[in-house]
Amino acid sequence: MRILYTFLIICLIGFTGYGQKYKSLDYVKINEGYNLTKVVTVKSCPEQITKGDSIKSVTTYKDTSKGEKTYTISSHKIAGSNEEISIDKKISLNLKSFEGKANLFLDENDKSKIHINYWLNDKNFIPKETKIIIRNKKLQCNETYKKEVKTVITKIDSTYNLWRVDTKDITFKNDNGKEEIIEPDYFNYCNIIIEVYETDNNTKPDYYLVNKYDKNADYILKLENRDVISFGERAWEFGAVTIPIKFRPLQRGNNTKVGQKFVGDLNVGAFATYKLGTYKARYVRGAGFEKLASISCNIGPFFTIGTENLDKNNTTTGKIPITNDSTQSIGTVTPGAGIMLNIYNFQLGIYTGWDIGVGSKSSNWDYHGKQWFGFGFSYSLKTPWKE
Repeated sequence: MRILYTFLIICLIGFTGYGQKYKSLDYVKINEGYNLTKVVTVKSCPEQITKGDSIKSVTTYKDTSKGEKTYTISSHKIAGSNEEISIDKKISLNLKSFEGKANLFLDENDKSKIHINYWLNDKNFIPKETKIIIRNKKLQCNETYKKEVKTVITKIDSTYNLWRVDTKDITFKNDNGKEEIIEPDYFNYCNIIIEVYETDNNTKPDYYLVNKYDKNADYILKLENRDVISFGERAWEFGAVTIPIKFRPLQRGNNTKVGQKFVGDLNVGAFATYKLGTYKARYVRGAGFEKLASISCNIGPFFTIGTENLDKNNTTTGKIPITNDSTQSIGTVTPGAGIMLNIYNFQLGIYTGWDIGVGSKSSNWDYHGKQWFGFGFSYSLKTPWKE
């Protein structure tokens, strides 16, 4: 009864959770089928100027020989007939989202827009003496593509930073039962596609290398009012973790035993976890973009260091039990692992570890090298369902 009472008290005052968290290699898994806008900047596009308009040109110079000076030179002229200037033109292309890892960023000016920064293409190796057909497409100022196609036999081993698409994955049977290649939607917007033929006798490519994720383009997902998006989220997270409750199983030694017990104290350690979760967000007109609370799981190892005071109460099963009122101090290291479940605004942690004493007296400790189990919970006071 005393153990149950102690356990309930500890539950009321003990909370688990991270301290300051740091993320690394975090990303979301974009699904297929969302309507995206791909924005590409085409340089040196001619822009017609109305006759009589004033044209102002500004040139900036820097002098860093003595500190740093900046000079700005302005010139004005009046546009004549058929006057043109050369500008960078942003061209918007509508396409469906494609699967891939990405990071998301909210547009600073339009809170209904999310910028999708796809990760770079994988690296793929093509050995020498391989037949390839290179299809280059360059977007023009009039929003059409200038296409170039050339066939090459590779002379050296080559590595391409392009996405691999196996032909079998895009080959389907038509209504007549004949197999045909149906290129995915993003093929239409790739600026380079390489057909790879592993043998010269092949009539169709064995696979394609495509610039699926154009690093020079801006991919934008626009949400309508109250639209919700949901993507798988992954990340490595690092930080301090608090384990408020330990359960120590029954211990035996020296022809005696120490009963199981719950221990409530502050156990703070360094935690490195891999996060498996869901990224959910909603756009509300007037309020903007808001990330929603969701369900996630963090799994990983932790490590703590500390000290322990030994006395007659915790050396009963040790090598040399203490039988008087004296105390001994030892260092402790604790490796372990845990699972932390985040269910909306609730957080539940389950852990296990091994307390290892450091020092000549450590073998006297009842729990030296023994396994324990820990758990705790916490609740966020933020608005429910919203992060």
